Amino acid sequence: GGSSNACLLFETLNYRGLELTQTDLVKSYLFSRILTDDAQDHYVNEWDTVVDNIGGKSPDLFLRHYLLLYNKKVLKRDIYAEIKNKYKNREQAIAFVNDLARFSSLYAYLVREKEFEGQNKDILNVLFDDLALLNVETQNIYLLAILYQFYSEKTKVDLQKIENAARLSETLSFRWITCGRNAQDLESIYQEAASMVMDEETPDDNFE
Repeated sequence: GGSSNACLLFETLNYRGLELTQTDLVKSYLFSRILTDDAQDHYVNEWDTVVDNIGGKSPDLFLRHYLLLYNKKVLKRDIYAEIKNKYKNREQAIAFVNDLARFSSLYAYLVREKEFEGQNKDILNVLFDDLALLNVETQNIYLLAILYQFYSEKTKVDLQKIENAARLSETLSFRWITCGRNAQDLESIYQEAASMVMDEETPDDNFE
């Protein structure tokens, strides 16, 4: 129907080199899967919330960081292909949009669209302000995993672990830039640490 044509149009335009981001393709694809008019508005609003949560950052970057929580390697140009491969039907597309909403609300703390509240908020806000100033994007893969495990649910909050993780990231990122080391190697370190933190099989022992 119309939506699959729209999808085809997006893909064609993209191959002709017109400036379409991976996010444009992903959005077009997901909504071609979700499809129903009544639900459409709800999910369009949810998608807009995701974009608002990440502030001025590139949605492609956020999507890539999200995918790297679960995959070892995802190149920027492969984001759309990866998602198209993974979320094939309506239920999967809806679950994915919901997941993006959840993770983007945590990402908002990293890109400083949101301030930490409650206990320890002063320390955390100062730390995360400093981290954002370092301008090292790859640390956000690891810190997103940390916030997901230790800040996403009231029952799981562990401010000490968040603080430790932030201090470690600041030290590592700062030294890495100062020494002019390879950014790709740093990403691999953060990605590996993130996937260990995300590993539900052994949730307790992996943080240390």
